[in-house]
Amino acid sequence: MSNPMHYFRSTAIVALLAFTAACAEQATQTNEEPAPAPEVAEVVEEAPVVEEQVVEVAEIVEEASASEVEGVVAEVTEVVEAEVAEVAEVVEAEVAEVVEAVGPITLSGGTWVRKAQKVDGTWAISRAASGELTISFDDDFSTRNAPDLKVFLSPLTATDVTAKTAVDGSLFIAPLSSNTGGQSYVIPAGTDLSDYKSLLIHCQQFTKLWAAAAL
Repeated sequence: MSNPMHYFRSTAIVALLAFTAACAEQATQTNEEPAPAPEVAEVVEEAPVVEEQVVEVAEIVEEASASEVEGVVAEVTEVVEAEVAEVAEVVEAEVAEVVEAVGPITLSGGTWVRKAQKVDGTWAISRAASGELTISFDDDFSTRNAPDLKVFLSPLTATDVTAKTAVDGSLFIAPLSSNTGGQSYVIPAGTDLSDYKSLLIHCQQFTKLWAAAAL
């Protein structure tokens, strides 16, 4: 945008020149010598004063405009930020409702690969709306009982893991609560499932790997 001071100054000068030209043209058309034009003389005399006043007005307008713009920008910014925050809260609440309505999401599941003992039934790993990860054995779960049976997540595949490597780099989840029936175990918060490739039931005391399952 052009400077308001330049605009007012140019406008004043153009007006003076136009007024002088009009007076000269009128005198020429009547074939008379140009008559004294006291009004023009006065205006020309006062031109520096007018220009100074124009400059002052332009500066005032310029300052006032900048101040007003800053005020408007501040108000708009405040309104937009408030509206964005409100929309974010609504969206977050709606997403939470949808996730809660859908229920836990199953991330993995299947049956067991026999190692030392047969294990019947199915299992699943699910994630709740809160982000909590849970390992669940269905009601049809069944295996031979033994001391010190534990549940692990192993970085090795169900095919490669052995009794000797069962606990190498593995994440201990919990002791097996029962050798039959449905049960569930919470995976420690912050666990990255991509770090693990299999789910194990392992008798650590006697180094016997009961069974494994591919994640």
